[in-house]
Amino acid sequence: MWNQVYDPFQSQVLSTIAAALPVVTLLVLIASNKVKAHIAAVIALVVANLVAIYLFTMPAGMSLRATVLGVATGFFPIGWIVLNVIFLYRLTVEKGVFQTLQTTIGGVTTDRRCQRGNAAAVLDVSECPGAHFTNTCVRVMSQRLAQCIDCLARLEITEGPGCDPSHRG
Repeated sequence: MWNQVYDPFQSQVLSTIAAALPVVTLLVLIASNKVKAHIAAVIALVVANLVAIYLFTMPAGMSLRATVLGVATGFFPIGWIVLNVIFLYRLTVEKGVFQTLQTTIGGVTTDRRCQRGNAAAVLDVSECPGAHFTNTCVRVMSQRLAQCIDCLARLEITEGPGCDPSHRG
């Protein structure tokens, strides 16, 4: 049984700096724009394992098992989102409403930022049935909706259905 050492240097400042090395490594590599993000993540993962093993005295086998668990835990939610997006895509194509969905998301505005917000809101809705509408799911959907509304409000659309100039303040 290994007992975790929280302060290996008997100095909170030095121990915090040591624990921050993987995150700092990742951010510096990404900010340098010389290393691709996925390569930077792998390098930061190696640094995290080295810090855990050599500075925080974690057994190497346990560190590697923790890494595998972290990878599996990280890939599951991403896989769940991809699975739901594929399901939503197939469902809309099968029902013949994909073109309508594409027009609805892309036809609101030519501003690509708003289109991304609309698509993100659709993705949030597609992944939520599996989450049983948890508070997190509802919060994320609310944030996406607020972003879409904010983006659309800034566009000052003056033409098209429902645009009556007499109603603007």
